[in-house]
Amino acid sequence: MPLVEPGYDPVLIGRRRRLIQLESAIADLRELRREVEASRPGLVPQGGATWHSRAAAAYAERRESIRHALANAERLLGDAEAALAAEAERVRRTLDDPSPDDVSWLIGDRGAVRWAT
Repeated sequence: MPLVEPGYDPVLIGRRRRLIQLESAIADLRELRREVEASRPGLVPQGGATWHSRAAAAYAERRESIRHALANAERLLGDAEAALAAEAERVRRTLDDPSPDDVSWLIGDRGAVRWAT
């Protein structure tokens, strides 16, 4: 009895596992970005007209900093989603044309080895 089943390709299995992880992360990022986009208008209400001028100015400054932080979060989530989508597409292409010598799916953008789990 062979130790490994015929047709068992650990490289392809690793790639499929990586693709599943990437697609899950993309879905999570999309959901988080939708939540940030949905919360931005209601989270930061307009200031009241009856506030003391200094309090109103401080509130307006804080409101603007929160708006900028949320806009930045949306942008960063979009960038992360795009990067993961590109990685998933690259892994998907390697599934179509598997090469047993190709270990590029283990190597990150900076040349660091990623440990597949």
